[in-house]
Amino acid sequence: MSKPIVQLLDGLDERGVTPMVMTALDWVTPGSYKNVTNFTEMIKLVTGETDDAWIQRCGERAIALYNDKSEGYQRAVWTYRTVDEIGERAGQMAIASELGDSFSFLKVLDWLTPKSEKIQAFDFALKAGAEIYAFTRLNGMPGDSFGDFVKSLNDMEPERLMRMTSLICIDGILPLGPNFIEASLKHVGGMSEGDAKKNDRFKNLGDALGEGGFGGQKKFLTHGLESMGDWMKGFVAQKGITQNKVLESVEKFAGKSDNKLDYLAAFLDANCRLYEHTGIQSVARAAISRAMHEV
Repeated sequence: MSKPIVQLLDGLDERGVTPMVMTALDWVTPGSYKNVTNFTEMIKLVTGETDDAWIQRCGERAIALYNDKSEGYQRAVWTYRTVDEIGERAGQMAIASELGDSFSFLKVLDWLTPKSEKIQAFDFALKAGAEIYAFTRLNGMPGDSFGDFVKSLNDMEPERLMRMTSLICIDGILPLGPNFIEASLKHVGGMSEGDAKKNDRFKNLGDALGEGGFGGQKKFLTHGLESMGDWMKGFVAQKGITQNKVLESVEKFAGKSDNKLDYLAAFLDANCRLYEHTGIQSVARAAISRAMHEV
């Protein structure tokens, strides 16, 4: 069994690259996200309750729900963690001594290997696909419930909203530009089975990307991107998100990048675990939300 949900939530970072990125993106949805890293605090936030005895019972029920492998909570956490895992965290050791209130991004360039647009587009599509899969696990739906997923985007809890904001800004617009959806669809459409085998995220996610082998997985990613494309474009327009705004936000904590967007994207990909971080919070919230109605 995976670590208990209490341990997972309590072990999340309060400072570091991931919280810094979330703070940098706060302007997109001001004040909506709170970095909760304590299980009891999450129960109070979700339920609004203050009675210690009731909070204890709710917490115990939420823990039991998470531990039940027939439910989708553990699988959702696995998905969020897997999509953030890569073979090498380039530059992590280099920034360890620099990380404080701010650090110079340019100091770690020697440790970074920028990804091609093709790989950036694959990674964007894989994270989008993982979000759909995790949503279906948490809600007990078939993995191809694209319509239900898109409808849910209009009423997201804060953690999921932050995750989608990061997906659009950090994984989409920053490395791929304003036409990030089209770029991702183009490269996924041209993806070969050989390309898939070279991508660690694709290999590790496996059947989370759909059934039917490589062909089914490619279809799943394409349909997922097409399904959420209009919502993402509307979100970008509504929030006034541009590549320059995202860059300026990140540079507030990373320092000037001299417009080396490919290196900056590689740095964030290697050192930011925002999907795992907010994913654990989303799963904790989901289990607590259900538990509060069962105690």
